Amino acid sequence: VVALTNSGDIPLITRINDIGPGGVSFLHTDDRGRTEDEIQMDIIIFDGKGDNDCFLSAITGRLKALHIIVEPRTQKPVWRYSVEFTKLNAMQIYTLKSYMEQRRKKIQPLSCQPMCL
Repeated sequence: VVALTNSGDIPLITRINDIGPGGVSFLHTDDRGRTEDEIQMDIIIFDGKGDNDCFLSAITGRLKALHIIVEPRTQKPVWRYSVEFTKLNAMQIYTLKSYMEQRRKKIQPLSCQPMCL
């Protein structure tokens, strides 16, 4: 889950599409006039079992791309946000790296799968 905390009175909350050491992408029906360079967000990742949960608070990022695409499950148009992390402190870097390492151990990617951001 991504919560954009500088998106007005109510945070924009959506599911993560992809996450990696350099950034995050997510889909949402609302672009909320996203034109500013800096995005503030909280990221919560949970697997439902509690053995690989991750919380990153007050992450700063920069909007790299915003495209309208067709959402695969609903076949409806949505915005695809691509955000590059710009300011991660030491604890955030450690938390994200630990999560990614645990994820790699659990999921054996096929050679044809796309790489994370």
